[in-house]
Amino acid sequence: MMPAIRPNLRCNNCGAEVNNPNQFTSATEPNTYYCLSHRCKIHGCPNKLTSNINARYCAKHECTIGDCIIRRKERIGSTFCGLHNCHVEKCPRERWIRVHPETETSRMSLFCTIHSCRIFGCELAKRGYDHEDRCAMHQCRVLKCMKLTVEAGNFCGAHTCKSEGCREMVQDDVSTSDFCEKHQCWADGCLEEKVVLHCKRHSCKKGVFCGPAVVGDFVGYILVTWMGVSMRL
Repeated sequence: MMPAIRPNLRCNNCGAEVNNPNQFTSATEPNTYYCLSHRCKIHGCPNKLTSNINARYCAKHECTIGDCIIRRKERIGSTFCGLHNCHVEKCPRERWIRVHPETETSRMSLFCTIHSCRIFGCELAKRGYDHEDRCAMHQCRVLKCMKLTVEAGNFCGAHTCKSEGCREMVQDDVSTSDFCEKHQCWADGCLEEKVVLHCKRHSCKKGVFCGPAVVGDFVGYILVTWMGVSMRL
């Protein structure tokens, strides 16, 4: 049985009678009541709807972005809805609206300013290290390197092999090597690019598939066959 309607307990918005006023007294406006059509649609919430067109929630439960009427993600402490909230799990921040520094065109990132890759137009989150500000696609994969990757590569220019068309990481430290393991001369301590197995300085001059040239008075070479058999001539 429905409780009796108390005198003068009417919706503050439209004047309609309000049932069960003890349950639906506004938490933000004491002794103020709203009917079903004008109060928040969250079960048990007595507060009035926002002034947005087609609003369904009160100011406590509605997304705070402009005229958005979607419910906010209050479970993670966010004041934004799923559409406007950063897509990183449990992050309560607003998605970043980015403005291109040259064209002044804007677009909304999928992530907040903390988690977005700094490359304009990139929709990936930055890598998880605090000192990095780009995603795995755009930041050099060498630990603690902050530089931008070369085109179609995983490393920056300093850490990318200098052999034409190669995108592998250089050997050892960039200050001592310009080539990856595949393209660096096999001679001990040599940092030059190899031709076949060795660089021009260390390669035998008598054959394409030769081993290292002999340094010293003895002149000869090692012939390396396709079957891996070696012969001294």
